[in-house]
Amino acid sequence: MSKVQVGFHVVVGQYFKEHRGSLIADGRPTVRVNKTKPTLERHEIAVFVNLELPASLFFRPALTASIKVGGDQASAVITPDVMSNIAAAVRDQLGIVMDVRAAESSS
Repeated sequence: MSKVQVGFHVVVGQYFKEHRGSLIADGRPTVRVNKTKPTLERHEIAVFVNLELPASLFFRPALTASIKVGGDQASAVITPDVMSNIAAAVRDQLGIVMDVRAAESSS
């Protein structure tokens, strides 16, 4: 399976002040992202992140189905086991959950 890899730096900044002998956060932290090694201010740290994602995350599935039953053919019987097997096959192959239902016979 094809993968997409990207490395980047997450820079987190936080000011601190002394209060009764201990340091406490002063204001909200800041966050930024850099592709290359960043220049840091005194109140910042950088964390390098290497991210690997499956290429399939970037593609939406296009599901299509075409079923043709000729008039001279017997009708298919879809049992609960068959419905369950269809849903399991779709889940295993595509990674999506599918609710399979068969309409009641009109005969």
